[in-house]
Amino acid sequence: MLLGALVLGGIAVLYRDVVQELVRVWSTDTNYSHGFLIPPIAAFLAWERREPFIAAPARPALAGLMIVGGSALLAALGGGAFMARISLVAALAGAVIAVFGWSRFRTVAFPLAILLLMIPLPAPVFERLESPLQIATSVFSEAMIRAVGIPVLRDGNLLALGNVTLEVAKECSGIRTTISLVVLGLAFGYSADVRRWPRLLVLGLTVPVVILTNGLRVAATAVSAHYYGREAATGFLHDLYGWLAFAAAFATLMLVHRLLVRVAETRRPTPGTSANAYIHS
Repeated sequence: MLLGALVLGGIAVLYRDVVQELVRVWSTDTNYSHGFLIPPIAAFLAWERREPFIAAPARPALAGLMIVGGSALLAALGGGAFMARISLVAALAGAVIAVFGWSRFRTVAFPLAILLLMIPLPAPVFERLESPLQIATSVFSEAMIRAVGIPVLRDGNLLALGNVTLEVAKECSGIRTTISLVVLGLAFGYSADVRRWPRLLVLGLTVPVVILTNGLRVAATAVSAHYYGREAATGFLHDLYGWLAFAAAFATLMLVHRLLVRVAETRRPTPGTSANAYIHS
């Protein structure tokens, strides 16, 4: 307990400014407002692993202190805000290794890795992820608008209808929804199923599902603006469609996950039904 208090106290002092800057970004940038939820989710997932954690042997490792020291040195040398934030997660992992050892660290490695999702991406990386989602949403929205019989002309991310022109802005790209769904999907999948492949498949489907539901949201907004004027694209309906799209995307991913689990359970062989279980007379 004393070692743990000393290590965590040292991390708190060394990373005070890093944590304050993280909180500032979460508070001011809507793309990363989910950051406030990540530490509680990670703590909950770690609490769920308390029994295997306690059952694992506790062997404090000097390597953990070396990881903490190396992480703090990386942050102090000015490797940039992103690297300093990454080193915070590495320092916490090192603290667990230093106090409890590698065996117990492995039981909570996933909850610790979840903390990486609270770290804002560098601007160039974020833009590279955002732009393709923005274009894909525009293309799919155009197809949906045409499908309901409304003439539309797309120029990049601009959708020109007969009486109004709408822009699929960066805020409508779906990047925030994607990040939030990745967080929720990891948390739900980790606690609901111990197998890895259903979780990985659901994560792989996150981007297509976001493009689908986000495109439907933009199309619904455009149709409303076509019939009711530009106000429908900026008022209550716009916000309502956004919440409905997120709920639909989350429900779709969870339904897919449960179907995968059900299929895996039905394909699992039962005792006495293997191909070799024959009675020969």
